[in-house]
Amino acid sequence: MAAATPALAISKRRISELEVEAKEAMVRFRNVEPNIDNYLAAAYAYAIFPSIKKGGLVFGAAGGRGLVYREGKLIGTTKASQVTFGAQIGGQSFGQLLLFRDEPAFELFKLGKSNFGAAASAVAASEGTATTSDYVRGVRVLTVAGNGLMAEAAIGSLKYTYSPLGE
Repeated sequence: MAAATPALAISKRRISELEVEAKEAMVRFRNVEPNIDNYLAAAYAYAIFPSIKKGGLVFGAAGGRGLVYREGKLIGTTKASQVTFGAQIGGQSFGQLLLFRDEPAFELFKLGKSNFGAAASAVAASEGTATTSDYVRGVRVLTVAGNGLMAEAAIGSLKYTYSPLGE
């Protein structure tokens, strides 16, 4: 199992707040993605980020905290971070759900070996829109728009760190 990192050390109170935020985010996912419950049932485990905030002007950054569940039970916390470089301007927020198809994909995530590249985009985000990917390297990524306005043609990828509960 992956060792806890100081960067992920968060209080029980913050975990409780994230649980409330995660439930609210799941409602948003269910409102825009009719197959969400089927995806969750088929997943080995999943991570939910209620809000990832992203902004940039030539250099950009994104980040957010999330929770990790296995068989419906909270088993850990996670952090997403990203640094980008390229033509970009603006800011946005979005919710993200990572669905792990099987144990090997989940183990790679726990070891910090999951990241997803960023592509060119122009987003005028508004609540109620979602994107869903197919499984890539055992992970399906779903995002639901928060708010903001961002245009980018930047290079970077979201990286994830994981900390199990109770360690």
